[in-house]
Amino acid sequence: MVLTTSGFPSIIGARGFDARTARNATLLFGGALLLEGAFQYAMRAKLSFLQSKNPLEESLKVANVQSLSKRQELWERTMQAVSTNSSVVGYFEDWFFGRSYEELSPDDLQRFIVWCFFDGRKFHQLVEEEEEQLDTFLVDALDRADRELRVKATMKTIADQNYSLRRASSSSKTNSQPLVEQQRISNNQESEFRVGRKQKRVVLFNKAHLEHNHRQKRRSSSTSSTSGLSDDASISCHLLSEEHDQDLESANLSVEPRLTPGPKGRPAEHPKPQKRPRKVRFSPMPSRDTLRASMVRTSGTLRRSIVRTRDTLRASVLQTRDTLKAGVLHTRDTLRASVARTVNLVFQPFGRPTADPLLGIHIAPLYVHIPAVLTTEIGTPLILWSLGFRKHRVGQMTYYYRQGTGKTNETTPLVFIHGIGIGPIAYLPLLLQVLKSDNSRPLLLPEISSVTAFRPWVMPKDCLSSNEVAANMSTMLHNHGFSKATFAGHSFGTFWMSYTVKYAPHLVAGLVFLDPVCFCLYDSLLTKRTVYNPPDTSDVASLVKTDMMVNWSIQRNFSWVEANLFVEDIPESISVAFFLSGDDTVAPSKVQEAYLRGQRDCEVYDLDETANANVFKRRFTVVSFRGYDHGLWLLNPLKTIPPVVEAMERFS
Repeated sequence: MVLTTSGFPSIIGARGFDARTARNATLLFGGALLLEGAFQYAMRAKLSFLQSKNPLEESLKVANVQSLSKRQELWERTMQAVSTNSSVVGYFEDWFFGRSYEELSPDDLQRFIVWCFFDGRKFHQLVEEEEEQLDTFLVDALDRADRELRVKATMKTIADQNYSLRRASSSSKTNSQPLVEQQRISNNQESEFRVGRKQKRVVLFNKAHLEHNHRQKRRSSSTSSTSGLSDDASISCHLLSEEHDQDLESANLSVEPRLTPGPKGRPAEHPKPQKRPRKVRFSPMPSRDTLRASMVRTSGTLRRSIVRTRDTLRASVLQTRDTLKAGVLHTRDTLRASVARTVNLVFQPFGRPTADPLLGIHIAPLYVHIPAVLTTEIGTPLILWSLGFRKHRVGQMTYYYRQGTGKTNETTPLVFIHGIGIGPIAYLPLLLQVLKSDNSRPLLLPEISSVTAFRPWVMPKDCLSSNEVAANMSTMLHNHGFSKATFAGHSFGTFWMSYTVKYAPHLVAGLVFLDPVCFCLYDSLLTKRTVYNPPDTSDVASLVKTDMMVNWSIQRNFSWVEANLFVEDIPESISVAFFLSGDDTVAPSKVQEAYLRGQRDCEVYDLDETANANVFKRRFTVVSFRGYDHGLWLLNPLKTIPPVVEAMERFS
């Protein structure tokens, strides 16, 4: 930079400095765009590679082929749970995306049962014994559904009959006056009618008599009138008197028949006389000023009405325009999402995530991956190292271990397994509370690399099957001199807990499930929310679910038969605590709570009840975080984490 004598940069130096800065910024921006393009190209190539793999082959790698007896037991448990908590008809309708059960054919149900209970295979891939078992499953399902429909129809008929009976009883109560009261009312009405009719006849008779006397007086007065009147006047008066006499005679004739005696001396009944037309009275013509004032008032009222109508129409048009605009935008977004899903989705009449293409994948830009990688690969190890954890590896699994201050043989370690997200560091408030409560307890944190988002280098070979998970857990504990441990996990981590309970139950001293997803997997709600519902890419939490390997872990490296856990699978010597989010938008918490309420030796509590009572005294204890969404209870650590830590300590 060139400076002048006054200390300010010269124009040439300033221009040169600006040019160099702009050139460097352009090169930097161009390099960033080139790097972003190369990254996106590599990620799309990886996605194409994953989509090209055979879904059935990948699913069978993680699923152990079941024996006929195990499959029969799975079917009976599933149907029993479905019949108890909901209905078989609703179970099939939910998996077929809301289609009515009457629209489903036996072939549709057969294809669904083959995919669901026969390891994701198709009908032509079954052996003869499996085909016979499939027939028994189909007949059982149809019988259960038909029985539910008959019961529903019977209940509807009974309800309609009860409603008709209630309507009939209410109407009879309303119209049930005694016969004596009705007879008394009718007699009173008849007597009042007779008295009124008699009084009317008397009035007419008196009127006719008075008019007759008046006519006689007029005739006598006309004869005694003076002779000084002119002939024309006398003639006109005579004519007027005759016309008046004729009117009186006609009135008398109309009244006289009413006075003729009828049977038993009573007046005879005759129709009423016709009423004379009313005279039309003409009001005087209003003045000009009155008309002008009236016109001014009318025009003012009309003008105000027009203005109000105009304003109302204008507001209505604006509101309609905004509504239509919002509707068009919503429809556009919905169609875009539907088209994007339909391009990669082979149509199926029911949901089968292990056979459909990978759905809901969104490749995040490089500026999102870089901070996430720095957090998981540098930030997490440093923070955990500062807390006393050391990083270890068993096979393809990485875990963090903290020895604790107590003796190894006297304490039961705690194994905490994280869920989908950015690894164990997301549960730092819970880990700090555990260390504060019992610093002498050993703590192990396995890391699930396939569901730790934004790791572009993770491949399908890094995903572990159920047998590999159980083997790694056993090796991890034995390497540090432990034979048992209390296992706790959140969300996807409960799948690893399920694998351990099924294939290595001797390692489990206690279980603490946080927002579990391993229960009630036969319900379609979890599959719809995680696979088929389009994600919201504007939300960072939802953006994690769109990661490529996260979707691979859910749709390919997953078998619901292996991951699903029934209460009967848990040994009776193990105590279990369940923490469910009341407003969970991922896991079917309400279905799970209903399922657990039906178990023996189970107690359900709200979060507020855990502070004043010893709640973890049953074999199964359920604590509901009312008003919390999936995992958001971590944002209120002072209220929600203490009962979780208490459960972990109780099962140690």
